[in-house]
Amino acid sequence: MSRNSFFEELPVKLTHGEWETQSKLLATKLSEKAKFDEESKAAKAKLNQEEKDRKTEIFKLGREVETGVGDRQVECYEVPDKMKHIFEVIRQDTGEVIRTRPMSQEERATADQTSLFGDDDDKHGSN
Repeated sequence: MSRNSFFEELPVKLTHGEWETQSKLLATKLSEKAKFDEESKAAKAKLNQEEKDRKTEIFKLGREVETGVGDRQVECYEVPDKMKHIFEVIRQDTGEVIRTRPMSQEERATADQTSLFGDDDDKHGSN
C-alpha cells in the first residue's frame, strides 16, 4: 500500500530568527493599526459633524418654510435710557425694541455727565 503525502498547517516551534522576524512584523502591524484607528476616528468625527450640520440646515429650512419667517441680518441701533441705566437695542426696519442691555460703568458715568450739562437728546431723558 502506498502512502498519500500531503501538507497540513500545524504548530511548529519558531527558530530564533523566525521569532525576531515575527516580532518586528507584529510591531509594524500594531503601529499601522494605531495609525488606522486614529485616521478612522478622525474620519468618523468629520462624518458626524457633516451629518449634524445637514440636520441643522434641514431643521432651519423646515422652520422657515413652516413659519414663513427666516433669520436675516437687520440693521439695529442702541438708545440709552439714562434713568434706568440701560440701552434699548432697536430694529432699524420696524422700530421694535428687540432687547435691552445694562450700561457699563463707563457708559453710566458718561450718561450721568451729559445729564448734568443738559445734553439729553435720548428718547427717555428729562427735558
